Amino acid sequence: MRQIGQLNDRQQAEHFADHLRGSGRGCSVEPEGDGFALWIQDEDHLDWAREELRQFRENPCAPKFRDAADRAREKLDRDLARQAAARRNQVSMRDRWARPAASACPFTFALIAACVIVFYFTEIMGDKELLMQFFIGTRPSLPEVRAGEVWRLFTPILAHGSLLHILFNMMWLRDFGMILESRKGTPWFVTFVLFLALVSNLAQFLAGTLFFLGMSGVNYGLFGYLWVKGKLEPESGLGLAPNIVTLMLIWFVLCFTGLVGPIANAAHAGGLAAGAFIAAIPTILRRLGMR
Repeated sequence: MRQIGQLNDRQQAEHFADHLRGSGRGCSVEPEGDGFALWIQDEDHLDWAREELRQFRENPCAPKFRDAADRAREKLDRDLARQAAARRNQVSMRDRWARPAASACPFTFALIAACVIVFYFTEIMGDKELLMQFFIGTRPSLPEVRAGEVWRLFTPILAHGSLLHILFNMMWLRDFGMILESRKGTPWFVTFVLFLALVSNLAQFLAGTLFFLGMSGVNYGLFGYLWVKGKLEPESGLGLAPNIVTLMLIWFVLCFTGLVGPIANAAHAGGLAAGAFIAAIPTILRRLGMR
């Protein structure tokens, strides 16, 4: 915060602060000496605010200052309505599993079922020949994909290497997937998951790994979408609780340290970046004046 100046009269100071608030700039008024100091929250608007204050001192009855309180109240009402809408739409992840909305998420549960079936045959039954069919390829030139086995670009997400691996990935897929599929619809969600799978798998392949597996790249993409959407469009109700964000980011960083063993970190990073970017597109377009 930076002080932009002082006014001797508290009523005038509050009136000018309302003008700034109504214009979308945060401002506070505090007693200081024989007057009242005006503080602007965003320093990027410092010069503009000082010029507005100069004009206010010269003519506090100018039209743009006259209705300042009404504009400030209207903006506050809009902000409160937006926050209330976000709270109404917010998804509780703790009780999501038990809600009837599970019936609106067929693809989420189909993915979970597919992962469990693949895990049963490849890990519990030990079918390593079958497991090889899920890797992106067996050589850096990807001869299988070049020969037409295009599904290998997506199938690494279905295989998992241990019980803990699949349990944690299915937990996050269930929570994030149910939120997004129930809100955005199954066709959108199928397309988004395939996109995240492709991006995260290719990111890990380009990082120099052939034999990687797991849903975590997709999960980080779903997380990235929900996280950024909640920040940029809180009224959508797609935000995540701060403790979930913290946990996911801590695990993201911890995996890069190597302390938890070999991890497909490039898949995590690729998925996270892809999900966050898709979530930010509407905001980017609005700021560019294209929507």
